[in-house]
Amino acid sequence: MFKKGIAAAGCLAIVAAGWSYAATTWQVQTKLSTAGGTIQVRDKALQTTAGTTAYNNFTTSTGLIPVKVAAKPGYKITTIYKSGVAQTVSDPNLYSVDLQKAGGLTQSVVASFAALPNTVTGVAVGSGTISPSSATVYTGGSTTFAVTPATKYQVLTAISPAGLPMKDMLGKTVTLPYSGGTVNVTLSNVQASQTITATFATASVSAGTDNVVAVGAPATIQGSGSGTIAWSQVSGPTVDTTGWTTATPSFTPAAAGTYVFKATESLMGLSDTVQIIATTDMDGYVKSACDGCHNATTGVVPSTAYNAWTASGHKTVGVNCITCHTDGAMPTPANTKSVNPDTFLITGATAGNIGDNYCDKCHNGGRGAVVDHNTTVVSTATCSNCHTPHYFSQNGMDHFAGLPSTGGYVDGTQRTQYVSQGATCVDCHNPLSNDVNKGYAEGGHGKISDVALNAFAHYDWSGRTNNGTRQNGNCDRCHTTGGFLKLLGSADATRLAPQAGVQNVLACVSCHSDFATGALRTGATPAGNPTALTGGYFALFSSAASAVPAGKTKIQVQFPGYKNSSICIPCHSGRSTDDVFVAVIDKAKAVSGNYTTIQTSYYQHAANMGQTFIGKGAYNFDGVDFVGTNGHAGVKNNFTDTEGPCVGCHYSKTGATHSLEPVGYSEVCGACHRAGFGATDVEEKKAEFDAGVAVLDALIRSKMASIQTKVGDLAEERANVRFGRFGKAAGVAADDVTAKNAYGAWYNWQILATYDKAAFAHNPTFARQILMETIDYVDNAKIDGSAEATIAASALSAADKEKAEKYVTSVGCAVCHATKDTLIATGKHASEVSTHSGTCGRCHTTEGYTAFLATGNSPTGNYTKTALAGNPSFNGLDNSYNGSQNVSCAACHDQHGTVRNVAWNPQPKDTAAAPSVEYKLCTSCHNLTDASGNVMASGLLVNGTQTVAKQQHYKDWYRNIASTHYDLPSTGTVTNVGTIIEGYNVRYNSATACTDCHGHEFYTNTNGVISATPTAGTIQTEWAQSGHAGKILSVKFAAFTTAGNSARSRTQANNAAVQGAGVTAATGMAWEHYNWDDSTGTASDRKSCQKCHTATGSANYLTSPATYNAANNDFSHLAQWATAKVSPQNEVLYCWGCHTSAETGALRNPGAVTTADYTFKGANASFPDVGASNVCITCHGGQKSGESITALTTAGNTFTNVSFVNSHYMAAASIMYAKAGYTNFIDPNTVIGTSTYGKSLTTTEDGGLLSSTHRKLGTAAIIGDHGITAEMGLADGGPCATCHYAGGNHELEIGAVAFTKVCVNCHDAEGTTTLTTENFKEVFIEEQAVPFKDAISLALAKLSANYGITYNASAYPYFYDARNANSAVKDWTRGGQLTAAEAEKLMGACFNINLLNRDPAAYVHARTYARRLLYDTIDFLDDKTINMSTGATAIAWDSVKYVKDATAGGTTTEDFKYLAGYNRTSLAWNALQRP
Repeated sequence: MFKKGIAAAGCLAIVAAGWSYAATTWQVQTKLSTAGGTIQVRDKALQTTAGTTAYNNFTTSTGLIPVKVAAKPGYKITTIYKSGVAQTVSDPNLYSVDLQKAGGLTQSVVASFAALPNTVTGVAVGSGTISPSSATVYTGGSTTFAVTPATKYQVLTAISPAGLPMKDMLGKTVTLPYSGGTVNVTLSNVQASQTITATFATASVSAGTDNVVAVGAPATIQGSGSGTIAWSQVSGPTVDTTGWTTATPSFTPAAAGTYVFKATESLMGLSDTVQIIATTDMDGYVKSACDGCHNATTGVVPSTAYNAWTASGHKTVGVNCITCHTDGAMPTPANTKSVNPDTFLITGATAGNIGDNYCDKCHNGGRGAVVDHNTTVVSTATCSNCHTPHYFSQNGMDHFAGLPSTGGYVDGTQRTQYVSQGATCVDCHNPLSNDVNKGYAEGGHGKISDVALNAFAHYDWSGRTNNGTRQNGNCDRCHTTGGFLKLLGSADATRLAPQAGVQNVLACVSCHSDFATGALRTGATPAGNPTALTGGYFALFSSAASAVPAGKTKIQVQFPGYKNSSICIPCHSGRSTDDVFVAVIDKAKAVSGNYTTIQTSYYQHAANMGQTFIGKGAYNFDGVDFVGTNGHAGVKNNFTDTEGPCVGCHYSKTGATHSLEPVGYSEVCGACHRAGFGATDVEEKKAEFDAGVAVLDALIRSKMASIQTKVGDLAEERANVRFGRFGKAAGVAADDVTAKNAYGAWYNWQILATYDKAAFAHNPTFARQILMETIDYVDNAKIDGSAEATIAASALSAADKEKAEKYVTSVGCAVCHATKDTLIATGKHASEVSTHSGTCGRCHTTEGYTAFLATGNSPTGNYTKTALAGNPSFNGLDNSYNGSQNVSCAACHDQHGTVRNVAWNPQPKDTAAAPSVEYKLCTSCHNLTDASGNVMASGLLVNGTQTVAKQQHYKDWYRNIASTHYDLPSTGTVTNVGTIIEGYNVRYNSATACTDCHGHEFYTNTNGVISATPTAGTIQTEWAQSGHAGKILSVKFAAFTTAGNSARSRTQANNAAVQGAGVTAATGMAWEHYNWDDSTGTASDRKSCQKCHTATGSANYLTSPATYNAANNDFSHLAQWATAKVSPQNEVLYCWGCHTSAETGALRNPGAVTTADYTFKGANASFPDVGASNVCITCHGGQKSGESITALTTAGNTFTNVSFVNSHYMAAASIMYAKAGYTNFIDPNTVIGTSTYGKSLTTTEDGGLLSSTHRKLGTAAIIGDHGITAEMGLADGGPCATCHYAGGNHELEIGAVAFTKVCVNCHDAEGTTTLTTENFKEVFIEEQAVPFKDAISLALAKLSANYGITYNASAYPYFYDARNANSAVKDWTRGGQLTAAEAEKLMGACFNINLLNRDPAAYVHARTYARRLLYDTIDFLDDKTINMSTGATAIAWDSVKYVKDATAGGTTTEDFKYLAGYNRTSLAWNALQRP
């Protein structure tokens, strides 16, 4: 009985008087207000549970009663109240006190505790990070660490302590080892300071080096890698690898052939392959007695005698070694000491008469020995024209009078010739000499040269590598005819194998397989290349494992097929690429930390225009591959062309097609350039380019002179340069980033100044960018946009400065379209830099797409030869659309910027208007509907609609836009019952059909957002998960990751499942609830709603509110609307509903909003001009206000038969600006506290006293409020945009960006809890929502209990009569219970409940206004009178939620504080209870 009485009182301090109990008994009450400690009263049971009170009774004879309060480990005592009086706590761990009866019949001890902070330290072992490095966690709390590998080859192998929960960025549990990116590790219920250790391991694998072995001899493979190595055979004669359990297995080849094995390591599944060739003829090159000594192994001169003789005319007529070199005496009488090898004049008596021509022994006219030429000789030619004497005739000199190549660096000491290296006349003259030969002899491939650095005279190529592979170390593949033929697998490679002595040029037979037709060897497949040259070439840059990190030993650069020009790529693709020297520096750093001094051994090599052409190979200082377009990639590369760009330009000289001189300006350049474009224009651009390069040349030589450690030219091979010290002051340590940047600058300089002096033409944009960026870096060791200033300050003449400045500042399309050019460079189209061939190249490359357009074919997914055969432009051979250039301006626009008009008609079903040019262009690759109106998707039946699989990615929903960009009419009805909005409805007939929502960056990243390691979302993915889109993308993500599709596999079924999911009432009632496009003029017509419930109406209204006419809303892009004026498809609020440009983000601006829907203070409600937020206010200002109800009274309504006045949904703006609430409970002039009732509910802007920091956000008024400064960027855009679109975020919810940019400026803590991006929603926002919602529940309880009215927020008109079969309330007098004036207030109270409930964030939008509206509403509902009774009503309704202590501190609950006024600093209650 006693305890019940105490409990009913609800507090500890109870007045003893009034209780009838034994006079000799007194009581001790103890309570733990918070967890974290214990209380023990004498020998009573230990009290451990927080929030409960213990009662212990004692008698007079008991004496002193000891009470001990003890803190648990990890906690401290914060407050002790003894009988309501605060005690001094000197020891935070223990408090003791003795109580006795004299202190009162009822005495109490109340203790509170606080958790102590613990430090949890994160330690990373290996290459990775753990963040934060340490965290302060209060006892019992939890913390999460982000564990991230340094690179994609780092694997998380262990977390200590073991057993902690680990999840990926999507919240899925992970197991170790794990290589999927960042892992979140959570430590819960922390009791003490401790350490979390994350251990990483590096995944790597090498299958070893390739080898050649003899059949039957054991061969050991030298593999290595992380974890365990698993072996498998890829190809070759079968070998049992099941017993291969080590990294270095052995086997004995039983048969000749090429064996390929694959090694796979266990941590990440990385793999590598090795090739072992087994042969039965290791000694086959020893063919004769001569070759046994005169070969490359012994070095006996001449070392290639046998091969030279077998390819000569002497063999044909029976002239052998002894014929010329006598009887076997060694050394032979006729040798290089006795016969001049250049002139064949006898210089030693052993060979004959000194001064005679040794060859005249047989070839002296009258002696009758005639050479068989094996080809037709031009009728005017005589022997002396070519052969007598050799070097006095140019023809003779060119063909026979070469000088040996020794690799010396002195011009004139070596010279090439035609008839050498096994070549004969037939290798070029078949059948006649002609203009082709003439041009060839003028060009770099065939011109005889004695320049030391000539590609064919530079070395004795017979001593260089000739292994037939694509690797960069195989010099002979490009410097000799035989080497190139060996690369291509030609049988002629053996006959023309490189020989010691005089060097050949690149013979015609190198590139041509048939002289009669001119056929090229483009159908050949280079060794190791995955396709014939017509399909592309993979340049291989191999490095020793000791020089580069694992996985970098074989770096490839992929080139597309370029028709006949494909033959040029293997030898013009360079000897290195930027990734190679970067890898070398990384290895040097990892192994020895020595990345300061590096030899300039890694450079692209001469004539490397191939990488320049495809925008590869140069060093980018930002670490990101070059992104841009090369319009020249399309030169002579269309469907009907055969040449390709190299041949198209360099074989255009009439009468000398093979001279390599590009002069076909009218035919080639005129296709794109202005009429009259010619050599002068090219030379002008070359002069500009050369001037820019001259600036770089002088700059780099000057800036790097001090860091050279080897005397010599900075440009020479293997110069030693301390790149790591570039730009460093004395005493400042070198670093690898500087080493890479400085080496990259040197590397780029060499490309532009030496290796591709025509880069300005080969790839204008690319050349311009690397020149600009390299100057920018070299001038001050950083990228800061200083290139133009550096050029201006250079030592060039004024004329050359002007040229250089003109070159670096004219950036292709960006000359006129700088913004679009920048957007393209950062977007999805531009990042498509990998090479594609076949059907893929049609959409993934500029070249492929432009070539496809030339076919005139319909892009409906059928690209086979059979399908193309009927097309007049189909040549029967080429059905591939190969390319390497990213999708750029040239793919979608002609040279004048006009959008390309694709030859097809993708008409959506049940529509009438023709599709726009933009829609046809974009959907030619991003297929949506075909010409028959079919939806191009998975090919399966989806929600009653049969789709067709006519596009490439019919299994990949995130690549197939039909899964998100089409609302199936089959699930939409004119009544909208059960409607699903499966996708956005594109305005297919609009000129901006796709750019309505996509700027030139064209990047949504849908797949990236849901990948195993999620990447950042975009405005599009944020919007698509927001309420404005009905959260459609969230619904589709859920469909893709449901239990049935846990693997998230790419299948037709998954595509169909995602396409079938869409907006329903649960996620987007605002869009699916009615058929908003209904413009029929019938009872179902929704024109009045269209300005807010459709994108079309919104766009038209926001463009011009004054002239808006819903009758002009055109929904003809929706199925059936053109004929029926109503469609089964529905819009959501698309980008173009609010924005005039998706690219710039420019908003429609309706100006300051004035609504005629309701009045405020007797006039149409108006809102201030708040910039971007005006757009939001238009549809979030509500449709009715409290004054709409008072107007009924004014009109004489008695409220006995009137429907509820509805504020409409989400009237957030009318709440924020305090315009909508019902405030007529009492006379507005009634004095309340220090103000009047009316002013307490009116904003300061409207003459009242209601101020709000939140309302000032995004306006100039925020400056100075709470210390806000202009630099914080919170003074424009209005409050809606400032909070809900912080940082451009389009999810609408207040997220981490909004907290960081906006909220934290005022709200950095909640109580003792520091607010962070991780906890602010839970601790602050959601916590604040509870008392708001509870107050609404209290109001509803009073409404039901006192008036018999219930509320159903899902069923209009929301308020129902429990006394009248739950019918809609119309009699607000409740059957005469209320007067008409009271009935008005009852509806007003219901109005406030509905208004605030419809805006679940009203407690944030207008905290004080919302509190006062709720207080007044409850105050009226409890007794029909405003008498400040809300507090008592709340306590009586729920004494647990609503507790009031002496101040707003102590035991006062947040629910009670929400409904009452108090001093925020002292916590003292206001004299007036109303907040």
